[in-house]
Amino acid sequence: MCLLHHLAGAFTHDPENLESSISAPAGDLIKLAFENIDSSELVDYHTHVAGLGTGTNGTFVNPKMRTWRHPFHRVKLKIYLSAGGVENTERADDQMIDRLVRLTSNIAGHGKYKLLAFDKNYHRDGTANLAKTEFYVPNNYVFDLTAAHPDLFEPVISINPYRLNALKDLEEGAGSEAHAYYQSQVRNHQKTPVIQAL
Repeated sequence: MCLLHHLAGAFTHDPENLESSISAPAGDLIKLAFENIDSSELVDYHTHVAGLGTGTNGTFVNPKMRTWRHPFHRVKLKIYLSAGGVENTERADDQMIDRLVRLTSNIAGHGKYKLLAFDKNYHRDGTANLAKTEFYVPNNYVFDLTAAHPDLFEPVISINPYRLNALKDLEEGAGSEAHAYYQSQVRNHQKTPVIQAL
């Protein structure tokens, strides 16, 4: 698993030790990069969160990612888990969030991070296509995380336009001031109610 760990970033230090574990030139470069940036205006617009469904958050990954019968997908999940700091898959969801919170909160002037929900793949008839859903992160989970860490995160909902209640969910998300992201599953500019609403 050493190679997988290297592919995932090969971190060896805790996020709390960032400043003390990097070289002086690297520290100076980071300071220079943020020198004229107002941290209250700093936003990372693309921060993924995921889970195996080990808690009650509703997340899941496609079963093919959890078996060696699909080695490419299994290796990909192993890399994700290593990057997320997961040491115990039975506690994977909590460990991934703990690592993300520690990483983001230990960056001086960290600003805000837009946490991305990720909807399922859907058939045109509005039913979920779980075979083509690589992973799922419910909108409510992203709302819960941002409520728990309002100084770090802002929610970005994910709405597949083929979902039967897509327009209702889009309107609810807009009412909550969440940012919306819709999956690019729709081909050939087909007009669904959500696409028309956008």
